[in-house]
Amino acid sequence: MHYVAARAARILIIINECGEKSDLRQYVRVFRGTKLLEKYDFLLRYPDYLKEIIEEVNPKVDTDSMLFSGIDQPNLKENFRAWTVGMEKWKHGPFDRKCYDAFGYLEMKDLVKVISSGSRRDFYLTPEGEEAYLKGLLGSSIHAQYIERARLIRMHLSHLTASELTDLLYQKYPDKIGRAQLGEVIE
Repeated sequence: MHYVAARAARILIIINECGEKSDLRQYVRVFRGTKLLEKYDFLLRYPDYLKEIIEEVNPKVDTDSMLFSGIDQPNLKENFRAWTVGMEKWKHGPFDRKCYDAFGYLEMKDLVKVISSGSRRDFYLTPEGEEAYLKGLLGSSIHAQYIERARLIRMHLSHLTASELTDLLYQKYPDKIGRAQLGEVIE
């Protein structure tokens, strides 16, 4: 069950920090599309890839002044490792099939409403989800780096579609992602 909570926390961070104001009045924010959410989750978990992708998209950005390293404080390293799990290479790039458990968990807790239209899923943050984010995640030292990375993604990569970001990952990392076997954990 621990892995579900870790994934659910990252999903709440992505929806809140990278989503847009909801078009439905009963919800606070919305993040559109599973594939893009998966790519953002990958970049939250792999800060070195995030740094290099930002540099690729905008070479003029001073990434040295940004937050990309893992948690350096010794007392937090073990907790941080427990919250960070590798992702697998899948058909559309980095993927974590266990995120679907987290989507169900978030819906069950009434923190997120997932609305499907055809093959697309939109993730709506409920008022309860916003409260959980503000009270439970925003002040957490374990989640602080994920929140900072999500803000960097929003600032530098939000103009890219899921397909554009996937293509960029394949082009930038042909050996690590592009030619990896399906199901192989990305290092």
